[in-house]
Amino acid sequence: MRRFPLLRAMVVAGSVGLMACLAIPPALAEEAEGVVESVDLDRRLLTLVDGEAFLLAEAVDAEVIKQGESIFIVFELDDRDQKVALEVLLSVQE
Repeated sequence: MRRFPLLRAMVVAGSVGLMACLAIPPALAEEAEGVVESVDLDRRLLTLVDGEAFLLAEAVDAEVIKQGESIFIVFELDDRDQKVALEVLLSVQE
């Protein structure tokens, strides 16, 4: 590979970059489901009938979530260990 030192350097740099990206674990989202007890639009707080509470991310439209709906939530814990709902979906009833 003496004839292509730049190519060798690029391959090594790319490999190192790829390994660095793979070494960093992605943020792990968690899931929950339940029935809506209440939605506090001012505080952006969703509470399920079992008492579990979630802060709603800005991307979640809080006004469409209604009491009594069965929902599926994708959430993550913030730096204060509060559950932040990233997505709220209606559960499919069979």
